[in-house]
Amino acid sequence: MIVSLLLVLACYFCGSAIADILPAPVPGPIIGLLLLLLVLRIKPALLTPMAKHVPPLLSHLTLLFLPATVGIMASYTLLEGYWTAIIIAIAASTLLSLLVGVAVFRLVDKRR
Repeated sequence: MIVSLLLVLACYFCGSAIADILPAPVPGPIIGLLLLLLVLRIKPALLTPMAKHVPPLLSHLTLLFLPATVGIMASYTLLEGYWTAIIIAIAASTLLSLLVGVAVFRLVDKRR
């Protein structure tokens, strides 16, 4: 499990470093996820050990959102006057995520 976790963390930190260097408006974790995808495409042998260790990592995924939630609650006064925009952004991004998920599922299902 340590190798799997190190691979994920290495991709995450490399993605964050690349995001700091490049002027592109892409977050570091997204770049790290793309790096992880690239690594797994180049070296598919890593998929087997990763497949064993990903479910326990995903079961604790909500812990990764805890710092962001605490940060928002600690500085909620900065958000006053923006609640309408925040609610619209959350609703729109949720709907967009669901639509993209359905589209990907249909695409993968057609290829079977």
